[in-house]
Amino acid sequence: MEEVIREHETIGLIREMIRFLSQEPLLTEDVAARVGSVTDDPGGLASIIIRPDLAGVEAARLMRDPDSGLPFALKLEFAPAARPAVKDLKEAFGDYDRALTDRGRPAEIFFYPPAAGTRWKVVLVAALAPGAGTIDESSAAGITLRRDSIQL
Repeated sequence: MEEVIREHETIGLIREMIRFLSQEPLLTEDVAARVGSVTDDPGGLASIIIRPDLAGVEAARLMRDPDSGLPFALKLEFAPAARPAVKDLKEAFGDYDRALTDRGRPAEIFFYPPAAGTRWKVVLVAALAPGAGTIDESSAAGITLRRDSIQL
């Protein structure tokens, strides 16, 4: 029962982070502070490493947009008990598209939740944990939440 509760909490966390990342304005400092504390920020286009304060999240990275320096993508890696099942992600965010990945790399699937803001749409990319038989039987070892500008 504890694992089910953690998976459910992870879906809630993902929803909350999608809403948060949809805000305008939003700076990299805002995202880093919301997720945890920065342990390494080499600047430029390099990822910011964050020690997460989020339940069930073991590691976090924040990537900047190369043109604006604004937050572009947030990668969260989950503890095994907190990994959301693909079936739960489908229930929460709709159908997915499978990405082409290199042989030996974990499968990735994309979800396109409705835009929560007027300037940004957040795309959810789930990196699947190895070992399950099919995608629908898998869980996400980690997710990347990518901010895409809404074109008017």
